[in-house]
Amino acid sequence: MNNCKIWNGAKDYDGYGVITRNGKTYGRHRWEWIQHHGDIPKGKVIMHICDNPACYNIDHLQIGTQADNMRDAHNKGRNKKYKLKKEDVTKIRKLYPNKTQQQIADLYNVNINTIYQIVNRKTWKHI
Repeated sequence: MNNCKIWNGAKDYDGYGVITRNGKTYGRHRWEWIQHHGDIPKGKVIMHICDNPACYNIDHLQIGTQADNMRDAHNKGRNKKYKLKKEDVTKIRKLYPNKTQQQIADLYNVNINTIYQIVNRKTWKHI
């Protein structure tokens, strides 16, 4: 896919552009979506069809669920990292805060954001 609009401003540790508007920080791609389509419904994510986290080209974005996003990543061969299981999540929560999130991420071969989401109960809430 061509014609990515690459955000050259601040980025998070996963390479996603971040922008602050009205005192709130947004993913740059999410802000772009909101400007064109309005609020993002609860439980929905904004996916990059171009697989470039710094891109905010509205033509490269689509709305979906996290399951859609993971399926897309799998189909494109982007999620070859270790897949966590229920037992892993329980162990991760016990390891933190005695180990840093980065140490735990390295241990499980996942992104630090995955660990952040788990320890802050943003994902795997049912465990």
